Amino acid sequence: MLSKKWFVNSYNAIKVDDRVNEFFKERFWLASLYHENSKYYPDVFYKQMPLRPYSIPEEDIKQSYYEEYEIPSFEELNDKNTFVHVLKNRRSSWDFEGEEISFKELCKLLQYSSGITEVKKITNNNHSFLINKRTYPSGGALYAIEIYIYIQKVKGLKSGLYLFSPQHNKLVLIKREKDITTPLNSIGISTDEERNPIVSEDSFEKASAVFMLSANFKHQTDKYGLRAYRLALMESGHIAQNIMLVSTFLQKKSIPFTGFYDDRANLFLGLDGVSEVVLCMIPVG
Repeated sequence: MLSKKWFVNSYNAIKVDDRVNEFFKERFWLASLYHENSKYYPDVFYKQMPLRPYSIPEEDIKQSYYEEYEIPSFEELNDKNTFVHVLKNRRSSWDFEGEEISFKELCKLLQYSSGITEVKKITNNNHSFLINKRTYPSGGALYAIEIYIYIQKVKGLKSGLYLFSPQHNKLVLIKREKDITTPLNSIGISTDEERNPIVSEDSFEKASAVFMLSANFKHQTDKYGLRAYRLALMESGHIAQNIMLVSTFLQKKSIPFTGFYDDRANLFLGLDGVSEVVLCMIPVG
């Protein structure tokens, strides 16, 4: 807390021109510093593991309030439609079936979770341009998140690493299975064969596909500076929730996963780990 106060006081003591011209010449350095220090590393993870016992949020409402209203439960609201059914039944689960999914099911996962739903014309200062709006919100409609998919069991597709481009409605194979040198299971803390023995055992092997969401910070940083980091985290969360909801709609299991070794995940995708980084993984099957 003292360090935070020190930084705020120091920042406020700097003249505005100096802040703009010198202090934040590299606009993203603080976010990069935080990201680097929040990575997981195999050789020191025993020091990074959660505290035991760890705190659990209390559900009691303790603060004072003026009025109280009862909110009907899911059952009491009694909306019998597909959307409500999907919301009610979404669960995080590693219990994948280990079976192929169809190419059409993969297309639904991609389009419904992140596809283009509207082409909107924007006019600003007598200049017009088109924005392709997607199924999820993005800061400034810049869409900083790249959607990679590691295909394992999709009918009609070769195994390997793919990239989905909503802009062009294309799924492209960027790395063949035989060219991948990093085993997928070695990326995860709970899936790595050399994991700490007190960490539970999971596996990507039965998943049909593993979505890997990465952030390219450049354009949002140009527009939003340090705020770009928060926007990227939010955007990846929006996409991840969409993927899980569509998975539920398709009666597939899925789970959001951030317990991975960052450098291994970045290496798996061929990212530099600085301007482009992996934020989240979602296996589906």
